[in-house]
Amino acid sequence: KAVRFDHPEKLLDQLPYSQGNNEFNKDMTCAHANLGSWLKIMGSQNTEKDVVRYASTHVGRDGCPLCSSSGGTFPTDIPVIWEQFGIPADSDSSKNIERIAEAVESGHAVSVGVNAGILWGADNPEGHDIRPNIQDGSANHQIGIVSCERDMVSGAITHFYINDTGRKYKRDACRKISISDFIPAFCVNKARATISKQPVW
Repeated sequence: KAVRFDHPEKLLDQLPYSQGNNEFNKDMTCAHANLGSWLKIMGSQNTEKDVVRYASTHVGRDGCPLCSSSGGTFPTDIPVIWEQFGIPADSDSSKNIERIAEAVESGHAVSVGVNAGILWGADNPEGHDIRPNIQDGSANHQIGIVSCERDMVSGAITHFYINDTGRKYKRDACRKISISDFIPAFCVNKARATISKQPVW
């Protein structure tokens, strides 16, 4: 038996599962699309398009653009963008899975960097070649953690429910992933978690 936070199955038909929806022709916008998902959960009218517009026309604290020509954003700049949309957040490089789960279970917005190839390799019934998506094995993709499931007896984390806009598969709007598949994708070089300072739902 399991204990699950909220009702993630309802999010499957509500959250975006694609990225690149913006006027700047940028398609590597996973971090911005994920913020768009959290804004939708919060009831905001802002979408990925608004996030990309802001990131494409502003610079971070170091004076560098918040968004590259392809749409990528450095993990340390993600909280800067979140704050502009009303979600003050911290960037956590500890890879503490329990902290992530507790944040999710208390209604905080959580976004994490993962290696796309490793993540998608664990859910690949289509049989696509995921080797190009592994690249050097570091974090190269951003996803949201929208729910958590634990063993009812031991309290151990067994699954996360993720919002993944990288493949444009409807199931990725809110996909259940075992913790044993999540950890190899997340515990890689350059992976960080962005966690809102306050609950958002």
